Amino acid sequence: YRPGDEVNVKFLGREFITARQSQAAAAAPLTLTVLDPGGTPLLTQTLQLSPDAGADTRFRLPEGAGAGGYELRFNYRDARYGAAFRVAEYVKPHFEINIVQAKPDYKT
Repeated sequence: YRPGDEVNVKFLGREFITARQSQAAAAAPLTLTVLDPGGTPLLTQTLQLSPDAGADTRFRLPEGAGAGGYELRFNYRDARYGAAFRVAEYVKPHFEINIVQAKPDYKT
């Protein structure tokens, strides 16, 4: 992501009964907190997780968002989970192409 970009977040959950058997996560509130690279909260939202559709949200990064790793922390039914994403300014790729001909001249 780059500063000013919109970030879309989708939550889907499964509750494992055994190693081979699971069911959709139960409906419950879910609290999302987005932290910048310094650990400062950018936003906190409460969402409702649905067993069928999960939950989703979106937010826009500030234009002056600092580069680095951002953290998504979310609490669901007294448990804490997390994920991360990176923000950086666009950097034009730098590369060099060297062409070595098999022979010095070609007829056209």
